[in-house]
Amino acid sequence: MYDAYHILLLIHIAAVILWVGGGLMMSMLAEQVRRAGNPQEIAATVDRMDWFGPRFYSPLAVVTLLAGIGLAQMGPGFAAPWVGIGFLALIISGAISGAVLARNGKKLKALIASTGANTAEVQAGLAGLVTWSRINAIVLFIAVVDMVLKPGA
Repeated sequence: MYDAYHILLLIHIAAVILWVGGGLMMSMLAEQVRRAGNPQEIAATVDRMDWFGPRFYSPLAVVTLLAGIGLAQMGPGFAAPWVGIGFLALIISGAISGAVLARNGKKLKALIASTGANTAEVQAGLAGLVTWSRINAIVLFIAVVDMVLKPGA
């Protein structure tokens, strides 16, 4: 029989896999669409990115956070360095996602609605989203490495 800790660990890991993998795939798709330069595909991709953020990535981040809190309470506690690094990465990712990706994504969506997707400004905006998505992916990958290697444990 599995105990609560291992069930919570499974939930935590599954949420991270979907969150990190999905974010990386969305970033790669956006870059591919940006390079192709098809205005209809650009508009559709920006629309999808805007849709997935609050409906897919945000809930997964919350599940990851709540499961992480539960695991820390059941396991090493919050003083373990690797737990602190994981929470710090989650905070940084949340700031990037909310303050940069969501806000700039909405601005880009509005820009496309007013000017169309075939402008240099839209291309630059999409390139910026891709760059920040990659930075976010790096932050989350560091968190994964931290959780696996557990420095200071």
